[in-house]
Amino acid sequence: MKLTKTRLEEITTPLALTQIQNIKKLESNEGAFFAHTADNVDWIVEGTHPLAGHYHSKAEFLAHTFEKLPKVLPQGTQLHVEPSASIVQLPS
Repeated sequence: MKLTKTRLEEITTPLALTQIQNIKKLESNEGAFFAHTADNVDWIVEGTHPLAGHYHSKAEFLAHTFEKLPKVLPQGTQLHVEPSASIVQLPS
């Protein structure tokens, strides 16, 4: 059988949808999200606020952002994952 674009989409779309659903489940559990995140992920927090910066590891990112968030945002944040672009947003 020849592998055409249509056939490839038929094969991969259900897999991609399952992955997206699994990733979206992590939005409700920040601990699980970070447990599934590699230690060497490069993080950029945009802005001019004290949490903004370029962090070179998960540990550095958590120490300079998430561990400080309760002081800045007492009501917390909502994790929003965009699996298609590998973007995580934390709107307050």
